[in-house]
Amino acid sequence: MPKKQADLLNAEKVFSRLDRPPWFSISTQELSLLLNVNPASLWNWELRRTFAPAEPLGSHIRAGNKRMYIPAVVLSYLSRREGSVVEPWQWVRRWLAARSMVSATAEPGAVLAAVLAISKVKVFKAKWKMRGELFEPRMREIIDGVPET
Repeated sequence: MPKKQADLLNAEKVFSRLDRPPWFSISTQELSLLLNVNPASLWNWELRRTFAPAEPLGSHIRAGNKRMYIPAVVLSYLSRREGSVVEPWQWVRRWLAARSMVSATAEPGAVLAAVLAISKVKVFKAKWKMRGELFEPRMREIIDGVPET
């Protein structure tokens, strides 16, 4: 009999516990604390491909071999698992709207523009920085939902 996957916190609870913008990277250790699960569980789920995908190794500055996740992608995965579909860009919009940085009805293009503008003026300090040449294409992929070619 297969073991059941650990009970994860729901997306709303995780969103309320988030201590950084949802497009800022988070390490496996930080994510395990946020989700209240053992870090080994995250590794196991990643190997089995039963959890939100981690960012590619080497995509972050000074991260070594740490696996990084984008919280908005994790939140989207959790919401899908709960039966509702909340896209990553909608989590980003909600976070920005709560801080009056975009309208609560902003479209993906406006959300992307806000994220890129905020990253340029460094309003928030990122603990884990994505490599400069990878940041904008990855944000376009997350927010527009279209991979860069």
